[in-house]
Order: sequence, then C-alpha cells, then structure tokens
Amino acid sequence: MIEKKLDYAGDVFFVDRETGAMYGNVVGGLGWPGAKPGFLVVAAISRVEDYDLEGFPITVIFEAGDSDVESLFRQALKFTDGYSCDEYFADMKNENMVQILDLFNNDRRRRGLKAFHPFDVPLIEDPNPLLFYLNLIRKYLRPNRKLLHFGPGSIFPGYLLNFSTEEAAKAKPADHPPIAALGLILSVLRTWRPRKEAVQVQAISEFDLFSDKEEIYETGSGRTIRVIND
Repeated sequence: MIEKKLDYAGDVFFVDRETGAMYGNVVGGLGWPGAKPGFLVVAAISRVEDYDLEGFPITVIFEAGDSDVESLFRQALKFTDGYSCDEYFADMKNENMVQILDLFNNDRRRRGLKAFHPFDVPLIEDPNPLLFYLNLIRKYLRPNRKLLHFGPGSIFPGYLLNFSTEEAAKAKPADHPPIAALGLILSVLRTWRPRKEAVQVQAISEFDLFSDKEEIYETGSGRTIRVIND
C-alpha cells in the first residue's frame, strides 16, 4: 500500500507503508496488446536524489500482462487507490485501442463507475519509439549507474536479456508491450525533479492537519522524515 502525503509546503509525496520508502511521484504505463498480451506497469521515483549515481532511483512496484485490455483498464483503476497512482500513460494515437477504451468508459459511466483516462505519450522525436524505449531502459540499468530496480518475480530481467537491439529496430511498440509500458514511464519520469530537497521534511497527511500522531520513515539515503498521521 502506498499512501499520498502532503508536506507543510504543499508538496505531494508518497510513502510505502510496508517499507517506509518515500517517493516523489508514482505513474503507470500501458502497452497496448498486439503480437503479445498488453502490459501494465506502475513505477515510483525516489523523492531523494542518489548523489553517487547522479539521479533519482526508480522502482517498478507493479506489473501485469493480459490479452484482455479491459482487464488492464480495471487493474489500473484498482491500483489508482492501492498505489495512489493518478497518472497513467499510453499511446492514445492507437485508434483501435482508444475506441475500446471509449466503449469501456461509456459503459462504466452508465453504471455510475469511475472511468479510466490515460494521458498520451510524451512527444518522442525518435522515428522508432520501441528502440528509443529499449535504449532508455538500458541507460537506467547501466551497472555503474543503475537507477532502475525491479521487484521479485519481475519479467523484465529475463525479457531484456532476450531482446536485442536488432529486433527492436524492426519491431513496433505493440509487438513488445512490456517494453512499451516501461519505456513510457521512464520517458515521463526522466524529467521529474522535486521542487526542493526532501531532507528532514516535516510532513502531514493530506486529510488531517491537526493530528498529533506521528511516525518516522527512513529514506533510501538514510535520512529521516516525520509524517503526522490521522
């Protein structure tokens, strides 16, 4: 469970209730199904920069594949609450998938349920988006500057091991939805920066400004943050 918090300066951050890890942003990426099942990824970026690696570590906290794209929509909506993920990204120029999404949302509105609205992918100048995503992922996995981390049971280490540059150069994002989903996330998070350094920040929950209950969380660099809970 990841909870969204608000510090005294009004900046949003996120706390993993199980590990105490603190994040500056949580976003999701959706790779449309094509030659392979569609894929959903949720990742979080550390609120504190790793100065030795000169960047903000990113952790994949959820991943799932499914041939039924509507099932992925439902999972994304489910984890909007569980992972406090309000932003999902997908290639909204895929007309067939967008039509399915529109039908899905219309049905949910008729039943009084929350609709799913992913944002379009950031503008990518590279004529081959899949190769761009693969190179971006590899950049974050460089042995001397590894900033991307996967959870237990992740498909990505094995998938990347068997996915060559030559194959990526010939393929489309829909041919490899996991790479597309993760690449979307990295293309968004690579420009994320906190408004200020999260060091010894006193924080409060976004719902209760006057609670006197508090907990201490450790950041990835060993620094602490005091969070007041309701």
